[in-house]
Amino acid sequence: MVIGIGDYRHDSLASMPAAATGANCLARLLRDQSVWGLPTEHVTDTSAVGILTAVRDAAVATEDTLLVYFAGHGLRDLGGHLYLALTDADPDYPQLGTLPYLQLRDLIRQSGYRARHRVTILDCCYSGLAGGMSPATAPSRDELAHALDERAHTNSADEGEHGRGEDSYGDCVLTSAPAESRSFVRPHAEFPEFTGELIATLQAGITGTGSLISLETIWLGIRNRMRSRSSPEPQHFAQNNATRHIHFHNRATDEQRATAPSPNASPDPGPGPGAGAFAAYLGDLVPDPAAAEALRARRAEWKARVRERERSQSTSARNRQRLLLTRAEEIIPLFSEDMPRVEMTAYIAAAFRPVDTDRAERLAEAAERHALARQEVPDQVRALARVALRLGSANLGRARAVAERAESLAETIPNYSSRSLRLAALAAVAKGMAVVRPDRAEHIVLTEWGGDKNLLKDITNNMVTVDPYRALRIVRNDLPDLSQLGRDLLLEEISNALAGTDPDGAESSARQIEAADIRSRALSKLSRTLARSDPDRAEQIVWSIPDEGQRRQALANIFHTWLDTAPYRAEQLVPRNQESGEKSWWWASLVKKVAAADPNRAERIARAIPDEAARAGALYQLFDTLRAVDQERALRVAATIPPHHEQEWARILAATAQDVTGTQPQRAQHLFDEAIRTAQHITDPKHRALAVWGVGGLLAETDRERGERLIRDITNPKIRLHALHGLAKEFADTDAPEQTAQFLAACVRIAAEGTEPTMRHWEIKWILKDMVKADPGWAARLATETLSSIPKEDRFSHLTSSADLLVDHVPDRAMHLATEAVHLVRQQKDGDRYNSYSMRAMVILALVDPRQAVRLATDTRSMQADEALERLVCAMVETAEQAGKDSERAR
Repeated sequence: MVIGIGDYRHDSLASMPAAATGANCLARLLRDQSVWGLPTEHVTDTSAVGILTAVRDAAVATEDTLLVYFAGHGLRDLGGHLYLALTDADPDYPQLGTLPYLQLRDLIRQSGYRARHRVTILDCCYSGLAGGMSPATAPSRDELAHALDERAHTNSADEGEHGRGEDSYGDCVLTSAPAESRSFVRPHAEFPEFTGELIATLQAGITGTGSLISLETIWLGIRNRMRSRSSPEPQHFAQNNATRHIHFHNRATDEQRATAPSPNASPDPGPGPGAGAFAAYLGDLVPDPAAAEALRARRAEWKARVRERERSQSTSARNRQRLLLTRAEEIIPLFSEDMPRVEMTAYIAAAFRPVDTDRAERLAEAAERHALARQEVPDQVRALARVALRLGSANLGRARAVAERAESLAETIPNYSSRSLRLAALAAVAKGMAVVRPDRAEHIVLTEWGGDKNLLKDITNNMVTVDPYRALRIVRNDLPDLSQLGRDLLLEEISNALAGTDPDGAESSARQIEAADIRSRALSKLSRTLARSDPDRAEQIVWSIPDEGQRRQALANIFHTWLDTAPYRAEQLVPRNQESGEKSWWWASLVKKVAAADPNRAERIARAIPDEAARAGALYQLFDTLRAVDQERALRVAATIPPHHEQEWARILAATAQDVTGTQPQRAQHLFDEAIRTAQHITDPKHRALAVWGVGGLLAETDRERGERLIRDITNPKIRLHALHGLAKEFADTDAPEQTAQFLAACVRIAAEGTEPTMRHWEIKWILKDMVKADPGWAARLATETLSSIPKEDRFSHLTSSADLLVDHVPDRAMHLATEAVHLVRQQKDGDRYNSYSMRAMVILALVDPRQAVRLATDTRSMQADEALERLVCAMVETAEQAGKDSERAR
């Protein structure tokens, strides 16, 4: 049964005519009497629909050797299961349009139980997974027959020429590559590499052996030849030494060899570069110290630009923080009631503290003064308590003094005549006191309110960051009726508060959380906090996180922390990452980080990486780092990358061309040509596009027009967009602003027309972010023009993010977009404009025209005007605080 799939409908799966051609050629050989002489009906090249039926029919009719061969694309899922890609396969969802190998394996075993030997040959990517998916021991034929309620076949006809007993039967699986490696079809090759070797061996035979050659001998020869040229190493899985007992006629000693029909196979199929072909391009290059110095200068300049951009972002965020708080302060007089006016004044005062201490003090004094201006003592107490609560840890001394004054006033309320007023005032005092004197707040609740559970819960929420131990004791002992969700959220806050000072208490609190997602979140934050101070414990905690997504994110967090602080630990962590794509990137990042300080160690790490594709990527990173410090060694490292990793080799050739442009311009031209040719011959469309991007970016630094033309010819819209956007940013400092703007406008059009709709808003947002610096007016027009291309569910985000980008450059346009965003939410949410979306837009609007934001905020029948204003001010303060964090992070 021979299957070769050459045509694929999905854009990300390249057609493989070599697979179909190889399958037909192999089928002819297997039918040939001078090779094996299988009956014609047992070698079938079939469509996707009939594969399993054909396998079943062939297996049921087989009593000697059943052979099933597949060539085409191989896919794998997150669980490490192999899928044989058929014509309608979808690489993003390997369960669709494919033949699961497990299903094929089980069918072969069930329907082919009469067969003495069952051989499966897979020539596809990740085919080595088939070995891991096959059990170490197979059931005997008697066991199978018993399980299937069939009569066991034990007569002499079953024993055949290969002998008797257990060794006379067995399964074997031959694969073209290991479990984590791809298989290859060299450019312009007639057959896939592994299949070509098999065909060449069967067609030519093996000299120095007898008239029969075993399948094991054939496989060993293929493996040795492929291993010698650094191709993916074929794998062999056999039971009962099955491959030793399956024999083919050896054409090397057969009299019919001279007249046998040739299947036109060759031992090294295809005209693609052989072992060392790429390295030969680099062999006689002479290192150029001037080129290395120029590369170091370019990289230093790039780092300086990044630092300058970060400083600019930090300053911009800090200015945004100050402006938001100023605008929020301007809204305060618009409150009609004293209480929200006093509370919001204190809230703004606390937020101003990191930005302008004097202004923060003046606002805090004003808040306290207005609180004491209330006519009734209970009102004064409640107002002062809210001021204390809002000032909190931002101004601890003043907050404590205000809270104590509130308590003193509350004590003056007669208990016998105004019991309810006194209790209400003391409850307010307890809530405010909880952020400055948690012990006093608890005392008030226990003595004055008799330990009221609702009030106890409120003060516990307020005291978590100030006294987490007290909060934990209250949660454990005094709040038994607290809902499970409420308890879990409090324990999470307690764990976060203890993480930096008491890891034991933090972990204990986190592990008491019932909900797996909340417990995972708390443990993830704790592991990140401990990554520097206690890496062993941090890693132990990570592996105990129950939620897979949170666990992967926590692993990534500690890996990146260790890259800077403990690279040796990062190295130990990489093999434990089960996500192969992420693991490859981790290896490359580690090698790049280590290479600058210790190239010897970086090279040892790279060469020890077990996965061949990841190893090639890491060696390329090492080459790229060494280019600027040791060109000779960089070239030696490059020469060790196997030639079938054409994406890496395309970039190596282009980078080397860039390095020799000044001293050997003709040689550089030849290397660039070869880099382009190599990139464009890669069969996988995505890898081809990425390789062309890498080559085009390097080429553009020496030949802008040619590099740009190469990038514009990339067929993958998303990769073309990112490549052009990167080119625009690369030349933004040297190009005229209008030239950069034209370039970025072209990127916006690609994003609006060709990218995936669900990602379109994000793609356009990042381009407009750079476009605003070159031409704010044009950016504003494009923000409006592209709205129709954005899916409806993302249009509000598009309007809001565009307004945010334009607010400092084209405020009128930003105000228009923000207003439109609010009205859009009103239409979509049936008038509910107080979700996070509408508040984001109104905050942006308040930066330009606070009164317009107030008019929109208060234009509602769902709440009082003061409540709407309070929500707006809170949103502005929260946004300002986030801007402050962004400023610190950028700085």
